[in-house]
Amino acid sequence: MRLNEPVTSIGVVIPCHNYGRYVREAYESVMAQTLQPEAVVIVNDSSTDNTREVLKEIAASHKGSQPLLHLEINAGSPRIARRTGYDALPDHIQAICCLDADDVLPPEYLKQGAGLFSVPNIGIVHSDLHYFGDSDHHKETPQVIFDGGIDSVNTIHAGSIYRRAAIELADGWRYDGKSDPHEDWMTARRVLACGYFSMRNPVPYRYRRHPDSRFVQRPINPVGSTYYDRAGLDVAEVTIAIPLSGRSWALNKQLNWLSRQTWPREYTRLLLVNTSGSDQFEADLKDWAGFM
Repeated sequence: MRLNEPVTSIGVVIPCHNYGRYVREAYESVMAQTLQPEAVVIVNDSSTDNTREVLKEIAASHKGSQPLLHLEINAGSPRIARRTGYDALPDHIQAICCLDADDVLPPEYLKQGAGLFSVPNIGIVHSDLHYFGDSDHHKETPQVIFDGGIDSVNTIHAGSIYRRAAIELADGWRYDGKSDPHEDWMTARRVLACGYFSMRNPVPYRYRRHPDSRFVQRPINPVGSTYYDRAGLDVAEVTIAIPLSGRSWALNKQLNWLSRQTWPREYTRLLLVNTSGSDQFEADLKDWAGFM
């Protein structure tokens, strides 16, 4: 899979949890695209409403030339639902759009977005947001977003179009079992950290606001939250780089400080750079590292 090839094939994944009243409209917006996706996967995740019945009706009436796959899981996680749909896409699919089941895509959304991947190093095509439903307003996003551009505020929504090779290179949907309320944000950050950047689609994504939406039920920045919470730092990977010149008198203090750190070790990479040239100092470092 070439990392910068033009995108000619898109797959759409629609994760759905208790949105039986909306999912048909989402599906129909995909079928109305001027650039038709080559595969559509709808993932019913733990729904207890009429989602299963609606999806059966959709499958029975599907007239598109592309395959329509309906999967059922019991994960209770948008990230796992998206990843399940992603894994079910045919291997030749070059880009993926995850459309939340309560949102809709304007007819030109996929076509205009796919065209931007002709620009080298585009890993993501994001867009402005047009809110509808309980509110009606437009939210603008940056024209281009580079690595670090969304570290404090996320402007790449979950319905953006991702180059498949970029997700795979970044291992964008990796999951270590820890709950992550910022799953789509972390995926975008991982892709950008690999040297890709994101360009804005001229066609906005239509984001439905309603009482049951995740935006309303679980605000990203609740009252009293800190930067640590807002930036998702509890699941961020951190590298601590320490140059050491052989001052043995300071080594124990430095190592004791490291031992007291409470940052989760599974998210920590420690880089000790020994410039002392001392074999004994090197041995002391290795003994400590082996103990840790």
